[in-house]
Amino acid sequence: MRAIADSNVPAPLQAIIASEARLWPHTDGKSFLARKPPTHSLLRAMRPLPGLVLHYDIMRPYSLGYGRYEDDPALSILDDAEHIVVVSLLPPVERLVRQFLAREDDTRARKSARALTALRYKLLGRDAKALKRGQAALLTQYRTPGWIDGWYRRWLDYLTTVSARRPNVRSVASEGLAEVPDHSGSKSPLPSRSSEE
Repeated sequence: MRAIADSNVPAPLQAIIASEARLWPHTDGKSFLARKPPTHSLLRAMRPLPGLVLHYDIMRPYSLGYGRYEDDPALSILDDAEHIVVVSLLPPVERLVRQFLAREDDTRARKSARALTALRYKLLGRDAKALKRGQAALLTQYRTPGWIDGWYRRWLDYLTTVSARRPNVRSVASEGLAEVPDHSGSKSPLPSRSSEE
């Protein structure tokens, strides 16, 4: 989302993301469902928007117990949007684990120096108590061979279903912003991922 706001997206994405997207409100699934600004007024009514950048955590169905993307109310925005551009960042497991731990490190650093020390022990593999139970369970799942690739495949299958219903959906999937392939001419470029990755 920061890359879009800073107009710092790779050329292949510039071809499918509206240039004015950097001016659009940015939100995530949780804030959108809570009807918070910038997508909603102070009275919690949906504002008319020229566009919206939605950061969607593709692990929401797992983390919140929905099981399927179709059951997540945060994705109802896709039914209301006139045009949809989906950029799916699907990093390899090793990078995902590093990002997860780094994000947790940042969160805990802001909370207290003591918690940061505990997380450093976790990063060094000495102490699993630094993470909350749900976070530790998710991290264990990330490290289970094929588990995250299964979720990536479910997400890509969901996008294929949405694209079949909605002719105005454009989608690109990549391991990260630096690796976005040039698919500016295709409707739904979804990479194939092997279960060995």
